[in-house]
Amino acid sequence: MANFVPVQPDSATGKAAELLAQVQKSLGQTPNMTKVMANSPALLESWLALSGAVAGGELPAPVRERLAISTAQLNGCEYCLSAHTYIGANIAKVEPAELDSARKGQSNDPHVAALLKLSNDIAENAGDVDDADIEAAREAGVTDEEIGELVANLALNILTNYFNVLAHVDNDWPVVSL
Repeated sequence: MANFVPVQPDSATGKAAELLAQVQKSLGQTPNMTKVMANSPALLESWLALSGAVAGGELPAPVRERLAISTAQLNGCEYCLSAHTYIGANIAKVEPAELDSARKGQSNDPHVAALLKLSNDIAENAGDVDDADIEAAREAGVTDEEIGELVANLALNILTNYFNVLAHVDNDWPVVSL
């Protein structure tokens, strides 16, 4: 059972209505997560801003989707796991085997594998990773710019994971079970 009542776009007012209209325009839909986030316009606006910022970074969408899948699996967020598996397959065009590997923090691409491992290391250790872990990522070709973006993506993914788990947001994506 949901802990929050979704704000319906047709009955929303003020800032929530503006933000839900922005979601609809940019995504072509209004996912349940955003309707529930609209209870706090500051939260929804923060999610939109950080999502937009990382989308304009160096990490391409197929990598960002795998990062999101890995973090959702780590944090036990079935909503995000489902959403990013769908987006990864249908929009970012990531191969099914790579989507499945991302759940384990793995990839056949050494560069992506290094990003996934570093992201999970950061998440599991609250940022306190060994210098050797960062050096291993750099040896796989990960740049300092990508490491910075990785942290931004991790923050975005943790934000949505924690919120969806806390709020018990109804999953409106094809379900991928944890």
